[in-house]
Amino acid sequence: MKLKTLTLGLMTLSACLTAFPEQAVTPTCDEVRLAAEKWIYGLQGKAYKAELRAKDGVSPLPAKAVNDHLFAFQEGDLYIGIGFSKPPKPESTLAELRSTLMHIALDRVPVPGVKAANWDTRLMTPVSSFKEGVTLESWNDGVLRVRVQSSFFAAAGNRTDLILPMDTAMPEGTYFQIRRPIKADLLIEGRLLAAAVPQKHACGLTASLAAKTGAYTLAPELKGAGEAIAKTLAAHEKPVAAAPAIDLELVLKNEGGKPVTIQWGGDVSGYKLALQGPGAVCGDWPVMMTMEFRSGRPVTIAPGAVMSVPVKSLAFGPRDIASAGCWWTVPGEYTLTATVHFGLGGGGEAVSLTTLPLKLTVK
Repeated sequence: MKLKTLTLGLMTLSACLTAFPEQAVTPTCDEVRLAAEKWIYGLQGKAYKAELRAKDGVSPLPAKAVNDHLFAFQEGDLYIGIGFSKPPKPESTLAELRSTLMHIALDRVPVPGVKAANWDTRLMTPVSSFKEGVTLESWNDGVLRVRVQSSFFAAAGNRTDLILPMDTAMPEGTYFQIRRPIKADLLIEGRLLAAAVPQKHACGLTASLAAKTGAYTLAPELKGAGEAIAKTLAAHEKPVAAAPAIDLELVLKNEGGKPVTIQWGGDVSGYKLALQGPGAVCGDWPVMMTMEFRSGRPVTIAPGAVMSVPVKSLAFGPRDIASAGCWWTVPGEYTLTATVHFGLGGGGEAVSLTTLPLKLTVK
């Protein structure tokens, strides 16, 4: 026995734990049980608080897809299942994931600080899966952050080096269970989906949207105005309300090894926006323009350098004349993508790149 300080994410405990060195002799059931009892006693009736991430303590837990809507966060002895009624997608909003969450299952949460050769320890929940007390806190680039406020009813352990016939009871001294209610406040961060990879042209250019702010306030004139805006757009008329102001940048980056020259600012360049979310409306309307062709100006982007274009409104169009736009009309989580087009070189190949979705919150 030795005194050991155990750090568990949000909480630090001083607990008397049994140290099991690497040895040929497997610890006895009484030794492992005592270590588990010491951990429970160290809580002193308080909740077990922990942040569950990968072994480095920073990276999200890796996930294995059972199918397109069931996943398992797995790292070492830890195994946590989570299920949705619909498959999560990179463009899914946090609100959509919350509405489709079916359950979480704390299948294998080891007893903290108890690591013994040929023994498996775990904290046991009253039911195999549940939803009550589970809050999805964030969803960003395939990484899900989940808060679980629940309880365990017991700490248990069993030998892993024994092979027994089916329906055979575990021999005495190979299994234990300590029935004690243990409150839990767990923060689980895991990667459900692979990190999205931006579209890249052969010349080396990529496009992305950068947010100076990702949170916006719904203007009073837009609240519930979705039907009215959609009606005017369907009639090819100018919308009844201006598109929301935003504060973003459209960024072209040269990830290649050679300078790239594009034509920008004329009729062959520009961008279009697409908004998705609970109250999103998008469309265009006719405007008058002169008929001459505008070629724009050449812009050279060095290797590793970027060209940034301010995006101050959800309205857009050629020659910076608003002839299309997007609107949010209810509070919620939205995603915005931009498709940028330009001429490559001296008016040669026409290039089009679409950004990854950018998440925006409207309150």
